[in-house]
Amino acid sequence: MKKITTLFSALFVLICLNSFAQTDSITNPSWNVGSAKEINGTSIFRVSGANNDTLGVTNISYLDYRQIVNDVNAKAAAENWSEERKQLFLKSYESTAKGGKIELYIERKTITAGDFKNFTIVVKRVLGKTMESEVYTEILKKDVPDFSKTTKKYFNSTSILLNDPNLGKIVIYVIEGTGPKKHEFKFELK
Repeated sequence: MKKITTLFSALFVLICLNSFAQTDSITNPSWNVGSAKEINGTSIFRVSGANNDTLGVTNISYLDYRQIVNDVNAKAAAENWSEERKQLFLKSYESTAKGGKIELYIERKTITAGDFKNFTIVVKRVLGKTMESEVYTEILKKDVPDFSKTTKKYFNSTSILLNDPNLGKIVIYVIEGTGPKKHEFKFELK
């Protein structure tokens, strides 16, 4: 009886998370500059860097630490993890993601363009109306993308963990390439 109650509780949590948390998908290409989307319960404003047929799709989502913990607990219940395994995940996130998790999704026409070795993530704390202070930079490592037979494009996704729990308001830059051919995408968490 206890297992059945646990199973129904886990299903209820998963249904609630899927029903209320995700109002749009990170893979959805229709996200224009100057508009906001709510993904995983967080409103994100696309400041610059358009999705288009020439370049492809570049989108992000963000989960705060509380959402990460809730996701781990829901997944542990749904997949019947041992308490030890669940605590291992929770402790790992506690030491590496107190500031949340950025998820990056890209879609490109070629395998080379879809490789993360061409991308840099920069996170900046907003200090005022026009001032920003860099708090995190990561040049992504080589990661060969997957191919979608449906869209006939290469796609890739990754997570960036932020350990500072006191980030405040942040902006996230996704920079593709270098020099004069670089493309910059700027997102602001609302």
